[in-house]
Amino acid sequence: MALKFCANLSFMFTESGSLLERYNLARLAGFQGVESAFPKGFSIEDLLTAKQSLTQVLINIRTEFGVAALHGDSKGPDFRETFRSDLETTVEYAKALNCRKIHIMAGKVSEPTEDNHEAYVENLKYAVKILEKENIVGLIEPINRYAVPGYYLNSYEK
Repeated sequence: MALKFCANLSFMFTESGSLLERYNLARLAGFQGVESAFPKGFSIEDLLTAKQSLTQVLINIRTEFGVAALHGDSKGPDFRETFRSDLETTVEYAKALNCRKIHIMAGKVSEPTEDNHEAYVENLKYAVKILEKENIVGLIEPINRYAVPGYYLNSYEK
């Protein structure tokens, strides 16, 4: 069985400060697929030009580290609306890039509560309906507490 690898443009080819140039560096290194954090500051047209023959395997949801497990209160922002807006924008980019996987990031929480769990489950259920309709796979990934302190989904048990 042949193994397939894709270049994570958020972590590889960092000698270039430009995400758009990293697509070309990945191509020159022999990669056929790439993944990345959400490409903030770049239009869909910019990305299509940069990616050319590469396959965009995965893209992270728009807000860095996500907001899926965050909840609002009467004093703070309504993260449910932020999540839905982030998902909508990310789906738009994914469809244009012919990308079939979106990493739904949970977000950073200083002291997790049951409200965070409820918000996370509610947002994932909402995302499932949208992603199924668009034929896009939603992925979740635990990130350990050392790599990203405070990340809500920080264990396989959770």
